[in-house]
Amino acid sequence: MTIQRNGFLLAAMYVVCSQALAERPLQELPLSAQPNRCIALHEGQYCYQKVHFEWLTLGKNRYCLYMGDVAGPLACWDGEKLQSFSFEFKSKASERFYIQDESRMQIVYEVKVDVAWVYKNRRKVSTGWRLF
Repeated sequence: MTIQRNGFLLAAMYVVCSQALAERPLQELPLSAQPNRCIALHEGQYCYQKVHFEWLTLGKNRYCLYMGDVAGPLACWDGEKLQSFSFEFKSKASERFYIQDESRMQIVYEVKVDVAWVYKNRRKVSTGWRLF
């Protein structure tokens, strides 16, 4: 592999990669969340984590990033470009994040952030009744 210093080779590689991405359906392009797992100390406790999302949209439509069943988007943008968003995650359970094409009201990407714990609650539920 040779690298030319005048930038011609790098520009040609960028055009080829851009054309290859444009030919793929939107659903094949990834939405990533880093980290995609949040760990709490005990089961049932809130997990706190800063999650960084990255994605690539190719259409010129309006897109929005949503979290599960939360009303309203976390972020919205227009056009085709690489996007990123950082979010202060706080949850007791795993959450689904998705990108929706607002013009078609269609989900195009989806990713899950899992919540795990170090210690599982092992308390037994006491009813207060004892049978002898």
